[in-house]
Amino acid sequence: MSTFSRPSRHPSTPTTSTQLQPTRIQTTLPIRPARRRVPRNLLLDLPIAGRLTLGFVVAALIAGLAAGTVGILRTQSLSRQSDFYQHLLQLNTSLTTGRSFLQLMDSKVHQTLNDATVPNPSQETLAADRKAIQNLTVLYTNTLTKYVQNDLLDQHADEIALLNEGGHSEQPSQQRSLANSAIRTWQLYNSAQQQELDYIFITGNLQNAQIFEHAQAEPTNADALSALQALIQFDGSLADAVRNAAIV
Repeated sequence: MSTFSRPSRHPSTPTTSTQLQPTRIQTTLPIRPARRRVPRNLLLDLPIAGRLTLGFVVAALIAGLAAGTVGILRTQSLSRQSDFYQHLLQLNTSLTTGRSFLQLMDSKVHQTLNDATVPNPSQETLAADRKAIQNLTVLYTNTLTKYVQNDLLDQHADEIALLNEGGHSEQPSQQRSLANSAIRTWQLYNSAQQQELDYIFITGNLQNAQIFEHAQAEPTNADALSALQALIQFDGSLADAVRNAAIV
């Protein structure tokens, strides 16, 4: 008898659902970084002709602004110069008139002394002479007082600034020194003049009046005139300083 061998049966392995499902392969695409949006330069995007045109326009605007600024500054400077010149003209007129007061005062004192020394002098004439001297004294005193109180350079900041621009910063102090000299010499002359008039009208000592006239009144009047003339010349020289500032 032939023996047939049966194939051995292995116990079957239970089949799971996992083994039955196909394997999924996940493919992940690489993530590209987001591109930055670079701001566009409008100037570089312009054609060459446009750039040139824009450059000329900007240059013209800058030049126009500069010219306008310079024009404004120039106008302001010219306005200050004009005001300064007008002020100097007023000062010159005032001080020149004051010089006439001093000269007339000296002449009137001489005339009063002459009128007093004639035989039987007219009291009306002497009174008129004295009144004229008093009026001239008040006028000249007011002239100097107004000048010192209102017209000195160091009382006007805009004029000082203009002089500083022209390199004349020392002139305000020079002017005040000259003004003080004019006041001092005027006080001396006025005192001498009053003393002479006292000899004529109060004591009646005409001989002393004549001596005092030559010894005190005339020299002090000359000093007052000299000091005033120096002040007038100084104020006249300020016009050159203003021109120097204009050049600067």
